[in-house]
Amino acid sequence: MLSNLAPWPENAGSGDVLAGIIGALVATNYIEILNDPDHLARVAASGSFIHNLAAVTISKDCPISASAIIEFIPSALQKNIKVGVAL
Repeated sequence: MLSNLAPWPENAGSGDVLAGIIGALVATNYIEILNDPDHLARVAASGSFIHNLAAVTISKDCPISASAIIEFIPSALQKNIKVGVAL
């Protein structure tokens, strides 16, 4: 369960960003998902985690745009995930 949730990711387009993140992760993990259907849940949770990291990184208790979430995904990952750790 995420304890540090961004207060404003419900803006127009943020769900599309989340779907894109999860879609990209599913596409890059499809063999693992085919071999272990439970892996899909881990991939989806990872997508949600990444989406929240980016939103928390930029949120200052004010609304944020979907494009801002996209822009901050790389820096959020660099700050919060060790290099070499696969999602």
